[in-house]
Amino acid sequence: MIGNSVGPYRILERLGSGGMGDVYLAEDPRLDRKVALKRPSDTWLAAPDARQRLLREARAAARLSHPHIAAVHDVLDVDGRPYIVMEYVAGESLSACLRRGRLPIERAVEIGMEIAEAVAEAHAHGVLHRDLKPGNIALTPDGRVKVLDFGLARVGPAGPNASVRPSDASLAAPGSFLGTPGYAAPEQLAGGAVDERADVFAIGAILFEAVTGQPAFAGTDSMTIAVATVSAPVPRLGSLNPAAPLELDAIVARALDKTPGGRYPSALEVAAALKRVHVALADRPTGAVGALPAP
Repeated sequence: MIGNSVGPYRILERLGSGGMGDVYLAEDPRLDRKVALKRPSDTWLAAPDARQRLLREARAAARLSHPHIAAVHDVLDVDGRPYIVMEYVAGESLSACLRRGRLPIERAVEIGMEIAEAVAEAHAHGVLHRDLKPGNIALTPDGRVKVLDFGLARVGPAGPNASVRPSDASLAAPGSFLGTPGYAAPEQLAGGAVDERADVFAIGAILFEAVTGQPAFAGTDSMTIAVATVSAPVPRLGSLNPAAPLELDAIVARALDKTPGGRYPSALEVAAALKRVHVALADRPTGAVGALPAP
């Protein structure tokens, strides 16, 4: 496919693949810019109405505009196959960064705050991500967060009481669900309705891993990870990273509550809580650990 054209876009190289298909680096000669082109696989497209839902929901996600969201530029249907044209983000994924080990506390909080701000903006427009994970978080060369794959999100009413039922919304392949064990919330793994608080859970799981260097829920395969997510207690941040402030530990624990009602009701509240920690960390004496100074 390298060198071929999809609509006005010329394929330059294959960037990788995921659960939904392949991702290519392409060139838009009209605007002289590079873009990321997502090409769903035949298996992924076998889900009922997947083609129509993908195009409809990607168009809705294209309305999102936020400095920490990778923009959806275009959606195409070429020879009966849909494509999503997204902003190309240079840099590396958070998953690649975390393979080198845990992040400094301040950096982890900053990344978590920017993710939460991006997700809150999407939620304000009725867009649920449903597959937040380190692999869908890009870090630009200047250190900014870009949340990817909102083009695969679910569009619906906004608010924690506006849930999405899998039977109404799933774009996953037959016999699967949209999400990733280890980051998907327990109700999502169980095939239940999800709302904003499922994305809050994923933010907590990402932040846990960034602070400790270890996943919040471990296992030898997807099934055992899912079982741990539903039933295993989450270890405290301090047990794996003594430098973790107690306030941050409490934020992550609440985000990772097994029940939606026990979590923050919105990503906006997660962002606000992390911002308070971020400010307090900046004021903390060098080398201090544990509790943060009172606001």
